[in-house]
Amino acid sequence: IVGGLVGFVNDVVTSGISPDYFVFGKGLAAGENLRLAAGWYGLKAGFAAGIVGGAVCLFASVKKSGSTAELRRLAGTIWMPLTGAVLLGLMLPVIAGESDPGHLAAKLDGLLNGEQISRFRHVWWIHIGLYSGMTIGLVAMIVRHRRREGSLAR
Repeated sequence: IVGGLVGFVNDVVTSGISPDYFVFGKGLAAGENLRLAAGWYGLKAGFAAGIVGGAVCLFASVKKSGSTAELRRLAGTIWMPLTGAVLLGLMLPVIAGESDPGHLAAKLDGLLNGEQISRFRHVWWIHIGLYSGMTIGLVAMIVRHRRREGSLAR
């Protein structure tokens, strides 16, 4: 649920920065309902990411005894992947905003002008940052949990 909410808010905000990212990059229809459609798209994508993250946490936390106490303790650190996602989602566009490893400018040339391409690339980096930060935070959360329970050597 948290992943879905983050995805919804992110895509509503970023569709305001670059509607073209959602039209050309995600295949959504342009128009006055684009932000809502982007939010719905983000809700579904974020929910899926949350399911995957939750499954990883479940696998990492439940011992062979079947106890859910470890899962409850791990849930108390959900802030780690959320913080990682938000921080990298904000920082990566600033750090790498004009770099273009996906050659987006060349692919979008003729469809969009320079400012639109720059905004498209900026939103692309926000999305890369969110997923990367969530993954890093999830790994950190699991490593922290495993160290506390003594099942991971330092």
